[in-house]
This record gives sequence, C-alpha cells and structure tokens, in this order.
Amino acid sequence: MTLAICEALLRYKNEGGDLSAITVQCIQNIGNRYIAGYGGHFADWLCSPDPKPYNSYGNGSAMRVSACAYVGKNLKEVRNYASIVTSVTHNHPEGIKGALATTDGI
Repeated sequence: MTLAICEALLRYKNEGGDLSAITVQCIQNIGNRYIAGYGGHFADWLCSPDPKPYNSYGNGSAMRVSACAYVGKNLKEVRNYASIVTSVTHNHPEGIKGALATTDGI
C-alpha cells in the first residue's frame, strides 16, 4: 500500500486532479493485484465498486504514508497529503493522527 500511495502522489503532482479519487484507484489497483493479509474491512473496501471510508483507526494508515513526507514541500503540505490519502479508508480521527505522527516523524 505504500507503493500505491507513492503512485497516487506522483500522479497527482504530475497530472493534477482529485487526490482522493486517484488514491482510491491506486490502492484498489495495487491491492487487488498483490493480495496480502489485509484486515476484513480493508479487504471488503478493496473489492467495492464504490469504496467509502469505514471509520478505521487501525495502523494501516500509518504504515503507508511515508511517501507524503518526501513529496510534500513543507510540513503543512505533507500533513495535508497524509490526511487526504489516509481519509479514503481510515477517516476516524485516531487513524488520521497515526498517519500524521508517521509523516511528522519522517
């Protein structure tokens, strides 16, 4: 999923568009090609034709956001990217906080 977030950010930076929608496309594309031991809610989300955030506060959000710290120009932009790419699945405040803690640390 880290690669999916990196791909989404690079596509967004190069082509523009809606970062949330691009993120969903990239996560579903890579996630369905390389099935791993995903949690039940995330596995369902991957297969959904219209995926919606599922209020997760799990660690998946923090595990995949490292690219935000490298693509963003400053901490404000990094945090904005991290919030956007996280909230497509982990829209619980604690899930977003975990992602922000990871990018802030990087």
